Amino acid sequence: MESLLRQYFSDNKCAYITANHADISFHIGVATQANGNFVKLYLKLEEDRIVDAKYNVSGCPFMIAITAFYVEKIKNKTLLEAAEIQDFNIEETLKLPINKKDRLFLLEDALKNCIKQINRGK
Repeated sequence: MESLLRQYFSDNKCAYITANHADISFHIGVATQANGNFVKLYLKLEEDRIVDAKYNVSGCPFMIAITAFYVEKIKNKTLLEAAEIQDFNIEETLKLPINKKDRLFLLEDALKNCIKQINRGK
C-alpha cells in the first residue's frame, strides 16, 4: 500500500465511535456490497454546509482509506460540493489499484443515501 493510502488507513480521527449510534445531530447515509463491505457516513450540517463528517466502515483497507480521505476533504463544503466525489481525485491521489476502484461507488452510494435522508427532513 502506498504511503498516503497507508496514512489514511491508519487515521481514525474521523471514525464514528459511539455505543449506541443514536447521535441525532448527524445525518446518516449507508451503503453495502454483497461481499460484506459497508460504509456509514455521518454528516453534521449547519445550513447547507458540512461542519463535521465521520464514518464507520467495514471492508478492506482501501475502503477505510478512501472513506477517511473523503470525509476529511468534505468538511466545510456544501452538500453540492461534497456530492462531486470525482472532483476530489481520490483514485489518483491515493493511487488506487484498478481492482479497488469499485469502492468509490460504495462511498458515492452512501453519500447519495445521506443526501436523500437530509432532503426528506427538510
